[in-house]
Amino acid sequence: MTATNSAPSALRNIGIHVALLGLSMGIMIPTQPQLVKEIIGDLSSSSMHFGVITAAASFVQFLSQPFIGALSDSLRTRRKILLVQSTGLMVVFVLLALISKYKYTLKWFIFAKFLQALVGNCYNTAFAFVSDITSGEERSKAYGRLGMSFGLGFVVGPILAGILSS
Repeated sequence: MTATNSAPSALRNIGIHVALLGLSMGIMIPTQPQLVKEIIGDLSSSSMHFGVITAAASFVQFLSQPFIGALSDSLRTRRKILLVQSTGLMVVFVLLALISKYKYTLKWFIFAKFLQALVGNCYNTAFAFVSDITSGEERSKAYGRLGMSFGLGFVVGPILAGILSS
């Protein structure tokens, strides 16, 4: 694909999308160990459970990303893949909020983490999308802005979580 006239607005939108992704991850990562502690009750046991669950979910994400990449390549539409991934993340965050409020079992937390692993890595799809809509000369600048957007959201997320939780 070549660069189009709508590339600047698409780059802005994808930058906002990635910043929100970083923000949401920055909010959720510090709060999840406490959530597992509230479900299990024991600090040492909850730390071990959280570590194992996170490692397993990361492995699932590692295995699923090539399939998501191949799917976005074969469908030739990254926007739809990003929309599905974002909707899936929204479902995960609502589920985690419900787990926190109503103290569901550890099985629900594991389900949410594995769902997050399957749909949660919008970052790779966003980079592929940027690659599709930018020319070779502009690509590295667009990648840098995308990384900056994610980093900014990821830094602001824990600050916002601390403010909202107090």
